[in-house]
Amino acid sequence: YWEHRNLFGGAEYLRLEADGAMLPRNDGEKIKSMKDIKWSDFGGRLQATFIKPALGGTRNDFVASALAERARTGGGRFGGYEDEMIRLDAGIRHRFSDSFSIQGGLAYEAGWTKDALGKVDYRLIGAPFNVKYDSTDNPLNATKGVKLIASLTPYYSLDGAKKSFFETRVAGSTYFALDPDANYVLAGRLAFGSILGAGLRDIPANHRFYSGGGASVRGYRYQSLGPRLPNGYVIGGSSLLEASLEARIKVT
Repeated sequence: YWEHRNLFGGAEYLRLEADGAMLPRNDGEKIKSMKDIKWSDFGGRLQATFIKPALGGTRNDFVASALAERARTGGGRFGGYEDEMIRLDAGIRHRFSDSFSIQGGLAYEAGWTKDALGKVDYRLIGAPFNVKYDSTDNPLNATKGVKLIASLTPYYSLDGAKKSFFETRVAGSTYFALDPDANYVLAGRLAFGSILGAGLRDIPANHRFYSGGGASVRGYRYQSLGPRLPNGYVIGGSSLLEASLEARIKVT
């Protein structure tokens, strides 16, 4: 990646990043030698993010991003999905304070996803609206405070009204130290999601809800939890509820 935090002398932020990977195969087939490797086994992501802060000396920021991705999740007995997509976002973020902000804008997303339910080609126009509140003392190792992130996005499908849907995601977490040195911290998290308006087969697989992994349900493989087909493949769902409570104990 390459990043600049004062691009034009007014604290403008620009980040360009790229990554590549050899993707897992969802059919369970293993790569045994170099001769088995196909072009479809490679994927990656190109992303650009630009922020122009304090428009006209106000607390409004202009935020824009562009993303191109080829990915494949899962692999093995969990299945997963494959996708190719591009996404463009632009919006205005208003900062009420250092801890509270709202953001609204427009997004365009186009591509295809393929999983055990079949292939979905899509072109979407979205109007994402986000609310963020973060009073934690440390973004990487919080010991007190509350974090709340909510997003509401209506998507209009350019390929037919039946593929239009309304996506909602809300996640909140709180932290409480039991001693002055924060060697013992209780952490709780609650997340909710819902997709309304389209049938599961018409929703792109990368917009459906999955659980599993360190950021949702610890101890389970990434995106390995969710509705399954008779063959055991996880296909994602149109709703989500996650809850966790843990004790974090500093050893050294």
